[in-house]
Amino acid sequence: MDWTEAIQQAVLDTRDSLGYGTGDCLQFVRTYVRLMTGVDHGADIAYDSEMGAMRALADAGGIEEMITRYLGAPEVREPEPGDIAFVHVGNEHSAGVVSDGFVFCLHHEKGFVKAALNSVMEVWPCRSQ
Repeated sequence: MDWTEAIQQAVLDTRDSLGYGTGDCLQFVRTYVRLMTGVDHGADIAYDSEMGAMRALADAGGIEEMITRYLGAPEVREPEPGDIAFVHVGNEHSAGVVSDGFVFCLHHEKGFVKAALNSVMEVWPCRSQ
């Protein structure tokens, strides 16, 4: 599966379940990575509330550390389509998938949002195996 197919399927899999632990940025990225690699990273992390999400992130050391635990160290380079990105969106931080010219993120209340590429703070490759 290529990244465009995986992102479309990840959108379909998560779009109707907005909320912490089901339809948030980490679950969107987790679904995308599973579709690309066949590995369900983060299956051991469960939460269903904002407090639970904050606790899981605190235990992991933050979004960046949680992603690094499963995908390895971020790379210092320009983001490429299909990469996983840590971004600044408005007054929040989020994880998403780099697309053509933007980062696609799933907000637990607002749904899917696009973040500008210049908002990317960290990037991890995610390639099909």
